[in-house]
Amino acid sequence: MFEDVTKKLDEFEKWQRIAALSTFAVHKPRIFEQGRDGNNALIGQYVDGPYKEAKAEKGVTTVNLEGVVRTRGGGWRISGSMKKDYQVTKVGVVAYGFSNIKEAEKADFNEKRYGKEIFVLTESEAKLYTDTLDRLIFGKG
Repeated sequence: MFEDVTKKLDEFEKWQRIAALSTFAVHKPRIFEQGRDGNNALIGQYVDGPYKEAKAEKGVTTVNLEGVVRTRGGGWRISGSMKKDYQVTKVGVVAYGFSNIKEAEKADFNEKRYGKEIFVLTESEAKLYTDTLDRLIFGKG
């Protein structure tokens, strides 16, 4: 009996991870490419200055949390360090987060700076997660 319960729990964790990864395919670009918060509103606009100009050179006009760094040649490049570090994690439960404390602190700073929840699921993302999990568990849809 214990083996059956353990097998079911292992299957459920696998299904949670699949649903989380499916949702992540929409969730991560919303934040880092579209520059939208948990309500699907723009995170913000850049103020005038060198940072705004550097982002504009890369075709970015809304806040998307991808930092820019100065290159040795004097140009700019998008660092993408926060985006690279933001992943599906598993610490007891399947979730999204950072493995690097520096990136987690930057994420917290940005939420406070813009006064918005950025790294939460939107309603449609949460629905995608639950619908995917339902299909995997119950074969619905």
